[in-house]
Amino acid sequence: MRDQIVRAVFVRIAALTNGDDAARKLAAHEVALGFDLVPRFEASLRDFESNRADYTTLATYLPRLLATEKQRLAQSLLPLKEAVGCPTAIAAGAGVEKARS
Repeated sequence: MRDQIVRAVFVRIAALTNGDDAARKLAAHEVALGFDLVPRFEASLRDFESNRADYTTLATYLPRLLATEKQRLAQSLLPLKEAVGCPTAIAAGAGVEKARS
């Protein structure tokens, strides 16, 4: 996750120095490399920049930034929880397919 945040910071730097188009291209490149959280973290960092009165340092914003990952994990585990809730479906193989989708 640390790598994803660092790459999101570089996307923000690209936006501030070279414009939003350059930032979008860099974010797309990072996603293509497998860093799929970069756009979410980058959006969260934009929020940090807009709310500096509320978050005077990145350290004070860090819990909110990390909440981005917690939300994604909760959403990705929901299908797995549903599949695990039905042992018969798992035994029949249905739960495995549901968890993969």
